[in-house]
Amino acid sequence: MGQRLHAVNIMHTSVRFATTLRHCYYMEDVFLQQYAVDNYVKMESHKLRWIRQNQLAIWAEQYQGLQDAFQAGENEADNVGRRTILPSSFVGSPRDMVQRFQDAMSLVQKFGKPDLFITMTCNPGWDEIRNELLPGQIAQDRPDLLTRVFKSKFEQFKHDVVNIGVFGTVIAYVYVFEFQKRGLPHVHMLLIIDENDKLRNPDDYDQIVRAEIPAKEEQPQLHCAVLKHMIHGPCGIQNPRSPCMKNGKCKKGYPKPFSLETYQVATAASEQISAIPRIIQDEINIPVVDEEINFLDKLNHDQRVAYNTIMGVIERKESMIFFVDGPGGTGKTFLYRTLLANLRKLGHIAIATATSGIAATLLPGGRTAHSRFKIPLTPDASSTCSISIQSDLAELIRRATVVVWDEAPMVNRRAVEAFDRTLKDIMEVDSPFGGKVVIFGGDFRQVLPVVPNGTRSEMIDACIVKSPLWRYVKVLHLKYNMRTINDEHFAEYVRRIGDGNEPFTKDDLVKVPSSMAIQWEGEHSVYNLIEEVFPDLHNHASDAKYMVDRALLTPINDDVDKLNAKIISQFPGEEVTLHSFDEVEEDTQHLYQQEFLNSISPRRFTATYIKVEKRCPNNVVTKYRSKSGTYVMEQD
Repeated sequence: MGQRLHAVNIMHTSVRFATTLRHCYYMEDVFLQQYAVDNYVKMESHKLRWIRQNQLAIWAEQYQGLQDAFQAGENEADNVGRRTILPSSFVGSPRDMVQRFQDAMSLVQKFGKPDLFITMTCNPGWDEIRNELLPGQIAQDRPDLLTRVFKSKFEQFKHDVVNIGVFGTVIAYVYVFEFQKRGLPHVHMLLIIDENDKLRNPDDYDQIVRAEIPAKEEQPQLHCAVLKHMIHGPCGIQNPRSPCMKNGKCKKGYPKPFSLETYQVATAASEQISAIPRIIQDEINIPVVDEEINFLDKLNHDQRVAYNTIMGVIERKESMIFFVDGPGGTGKTFLYRTLLANLRKLGHIAIATATSGIAATLLPGGRTAHSRFKIPLTPDASSTCSISIQSDLAELIRRATVVVWDEAPMVNRRAVEAFDRTLKDIMEVDSPFGGKVVIFGGDFRQVLPVVPNGTRSEMIDACIVKSPLWRYVKVLHLKYNMRTINDEHFAEYVRRIGDGNEPFTKDDLVKVPSSMAIQWEGEHSVYNLIEEVFPDLHNHASDAKYMVDRALLTPINDDVDKLNAKIISQFPGEEVTLHSFDEVEEDTQHLYQQEFLNSISPRRFTATYIKVEKRCPNNVVTKYRSKSGTYVMEQD
């Protein structure tokens, strides 16, 4: 049955058979809807089948398909012809939707923005619908009747609006039909009015808007319609149980005072209303945790001096560039978080950035400096950041009180100098970094800027200390290592290595003291290492604190797997192997089985299986509910 014949039969079946056939599908409301949907699916499937079987003709006629393929990332010419093209003639296809959108935007480009947005909804209480319902039916049982009547009424409405011009001369229009879940259709319509008929003042709006009850004697039909469909309530004292009532008041604010005119918002008033850009709103709304505010009471002497120095400059509204220097473990991040929390609590905007993504995640609201400030990836001596002076990002920088930049020693000084030039342009101040308070931080004992194929002198020249801006920097030193608070000897040893004061052998290698090393005497030395780090493991397997306070670190994944296997074998109980749940995106045919996916172990990916035993600790690294680095212990 074709689409046209099917529609005609749906429309006239009741006239022929409803009086004689008790089980006519019109009387079976649910089956009628299922019947209509099934036949619609059949017709759409037939269209898709024809398109698939006639791809050669479509390829020959639609050269645009080749362009779409290349834009989608297909670079091999042999693969382009194998794509299945879904032409714009198929309603609802991507090409059809894009074509309709482009048609609508071309009207806007030629005639200007729309003037009126009109919504027309279907009313199941229309006489044309109620009079055609069979005994026992409701309007929702007859979607065919609803859509037919609504379409007819809309065509009349469109004729009145477009051809007769009840709102003025229409030079362009666009409309779209939508269906609500309960089955009632509605239409949204955009009208572009001729320049001579545009609405420009309150009198013009009053010509098309009526907020009054028409006189019953003059317009009885309209009077009844307004009372039935456009009156709120009753609520308030007349009906305290109305759904709109909350705490004894109407949630919609009724009754509202009468107004003699429809007011257009004054242009002058509109210009005074300024919305806060989203990028600034996001910074303002960064949550401040009370725990971080209380960090202030836990600062050590060096951190307290640095904190007071920075806050003093901010309170005096001065400009200064700081560099917080300290080896790993001296509490630089702890100091940053304390500064950020207390500044944001006082209402200041503090921009938190870092050179590396890992360091940025440790700062509340942190982002990489390259991402936040749009720094070029390969800056030169004259580079600037890609920030427009009129942009929201520029406005954020203007409003910011302080900029924090962690891991600054890792970045090429050209990037810092580009940031300096950009801030001078944005702030219109010829001072370092536009007069802003900038807090750099890091440890020059760690990773320096990466210069591809560069010599040692080139890497040193790329450091921030070689920048002309360094002479304006005030260095704040953190020396007290909080991570090795119980082992000052080791902390001092690490500091000597970082400062270059520890004796070294050839090739700049440092000899580890024998008291800190286990001599390699064969494979059994690995067990000696495990025993040194996890002494008496068998008896301490159920001690969570014992397990969390110890760890073996190695840079090679294969060594990690070997060490884990040896350690887990010493836990009491039965060993259990847990496989990961892997899936291939968009694998609708289920071509890849779990066993095959579990057998793949690509580099830089976590293992597809782990072996655990009772009381075995596991390090949870996730982006979801648990924090990255959380330790959990296998219970059973």
